[in-house]
Amino acid sequence: MPIPNLFLISGARNKLHIANLTHEQKAKVLRAISGLDYDYILLDLGTGTSFNTIDFFTLSDSGIFVCTPEPTSIENIYRLIRSVYVRKIRQVLKIDRFRNLATEAEARNQDAIIQSPEYLLEVLKDIHPEEGRMLESTLKAFQFKLVINQMRREDNPKIGVLICRIIERHLGLKIQFIGNVSYDESVHEAVCRKEPFIDHYRYSQATLELKAVVKGIVGMTEERAVAL
Repeated sequence: MPIPNLFLISGARNKLHIANLTHEQKAKVLRAISGLDYDYILLDLGTGTSFNTIDFFTLSDSGIFVCTPEPTSIENIYRLIRSVYVRKIRQVLKIDRFRNLATEAEARNQDAIIQSPEYLLEVLKDIHPEEGRMLESTLKAFQFKLVINQMRREDNPKIGVLICRIIERHLGLKIQFIGNVSYDESVHEAVCRKEPFIDHYRYSQATLELKAVVKGIVGMTEERAVAL
């Protein structure tokens, strides 16, 4: 059933090499997305830390991470968040200056995690205080959020909050937990029928939780683009 004012661009029929865009192609797509006249633009990105994925993610400063309550999924989120910040630092400083910063950071502390955005920022603020503060302000403008999907009864309902605390403690980066969505076999059934899940299971726990998450996203952001 069509949903008023909702438009979908599917990549299902794209060519196999579409994920490996050249720099020029990627820049063109990013400009086109930024120019779209919509209240909200939702980008459904795959997992991984490739530059293309990260560059599309950083198109918005209100990115949403979705993971399951499993160690491998949580680890992927941790790596992606770290990669997003480091990529942003690289973009701001440009490649040569970023290399100089990494070299200086390593010279100061070989045991430190050089790819840690918090550590790189501390070194930059020490070398170039004004520029370091400017970059720190740019990074703080990101409004990252976390959703835990496919929660089962035996899972810790507070795991999302714990993940956010761990990320803030170890990376020095703030991320806001906005809700859990329960595991539901009906989702699989709806996908197999190629029908919207919430149309047929409007009052299931998963549907109600998903709606609460969406309301939280729309209510907390005024940005035009939201990356998921």
